[in-house]
Amino acid sequence: MNESNLDNLSRENVFLMLQVGTIINSSLKLDKVLNSVMNVANKLLHAEASSILLLREDTNRLYFDTATGQKSEQIKTFTLRLGEGIAGWVAKEGEPVNVPDVNKDERFKRDISEKIDFPTRNIVCVPLKLHDKIIGSVEVINKIGKDHFTDEDLELLMMIANQSAIAIDNAKMHEELHIENRNLKQFFTLKHNITGNSPAIKQVYEIIEKVRNSQTTLLIRGESGVGKELIAKTIHNNSPRAGKPFMCVNCSTLTETLLESELFGHEKGSFTGAVARKIGRFELGNKGTIFLDEIGTLTLNTQLKLLRVLQDREFERVGGTETIKVDVRIIAATNEDLELAIKEGRFREDLYYRLKVIEITVPPLRERREDIPALAEFFLSIHSSDIGRKVTSISPEAMAILTAYGWPGNVRELKNIIERAVVLGSGDMLLPEHLPAEISSARAIPTAQLGPLCDAEKIHIEHVLNELKWNKSAAAKILRVSRNRLDRKIKLYGIQEK
Repeated sequence: MNESNLDNLSRENVFLMLQVGTIINSSLKLDKVLNSVMNVANKLLHAEASSILLLREDTNRLYFDTATGQKSEQIKTFTLRLGEGIAGWVAKEGEPVNVPDVNKDERFKRDISEKIDFPTRNIVCVPLKLHDKIIGSVEVINKIGKDHFTDEDLELLMMIANQSAIAIDNAKMHEELHIENRNLKQFFTLKHNITGNSPAIKQVYEIIEKVRNSQTTLLIRGESGVGKELIAKTIHNNSPRAGKPFMCVNCSTLTETLLESELFGHEKGSFTGAVARKIGRFELGNKGTIFLDEIGTLTLNTQLKLLRVLQDREFERVGGTETIKVDVRIIAATNEDLELAIKEGRFREDLYYRLKVIEITVPPLRERREDIPALAEFFLSIHSSDIGRKVTSISPEAMAILTAYGWPGNVRELKNIIERAVVLGSGDMLLPEHLPAEISSARAIPTAQLGPLCDAEKIHIEHVLNELKWNKSAAAKILRVSRNRLDRKIKLYGIQEK
């Protein structure tokens, strides 16, 4: 509030405006704060009623977030299109208005006043701005004891709107910090070896947090090498079953008979080579978790037997008659298109729906390129320690190649490439020449006609940005500069997206 505004306010109004500031600083509960502010606005402007309308960008409509007066609860049931009514017009145009007689203003929306049986005579309304962006409008209705609101009332309401915007901003920041803090707490309570902080992998973290304490069957989908088994282990290790067996079975590596024996066990003499009773993974994994990898490769006969385990948690050993009951959580994984397999008759639809009660899709590495530097450095530290050779860093040029490559083998391929580079390389830094030719040839850094150093820097930045499809966050990590510095370089060199 500046000095000229103070000069124009009466002692009572100054007191009430100070009260508004006190209210805003008294609580971070937005509904409570705004309701109190608008009650003060009624006193300050001697009005019968007031409202704060907030704009929802997804619907382009204004909602009565806060309302005071005799009809406050009824008015909250209405919405306005942006530009509709006096409040909608103010929110759209960003201009304050003082309407002495609403019946002479074509913008006035009479049907709301009529529906709630609240005769409206005059309105003063101002835009609600937050960081120079209009987020709604604030209105007060019907001046008490006078014909209409004054210009001083309009100025007071603008001050109140500014104070309300501060309250909204404080509450939003508090809510965002609360959510971020909650997410961080959830993240740090997870014991895992998953590396990455990209939006795509964060979604996986969030699902793991939600499902880890349940007993629900899960289906993990993703390309070969994305880390489906690691996700399953993370869920198990953070569940009430942690400390109990985690049994992993790759369904694609065994014949039907051997796979059924592996899963369910067998009795002595049940088939050639069955020289003794064998306890299967389901039985050994009692109270724990069974991870069935490559579930799409099961034969229809084995699928039927697995369906029974999913439904009843019971089975018989191969060649046996004793029904065995188990308490296991089943997590399945596949890189196949199960929907297509159902259409082709290779996969049972009933089993499919039993498996995918909750589905987790692990993104391929090319869709989470921001995580490649962290993954590469993680594998570098592991393999350099295992081999006993100190390789402490990866050169920016080598990192650019790693980040730009398509990684059809995903995280597993990256791990193998880093291990190879550590074993066959030399020195304390991983360089482009330590990478396989097929990786390096996928991205050639232009060297011709570089000219001055600034030209070389421009070409390098431009090339990295284009290879990463202008993912600036990932590019900044590769270039080892801050995001703000990268933006300045882009502006300095006039680099444009192609």
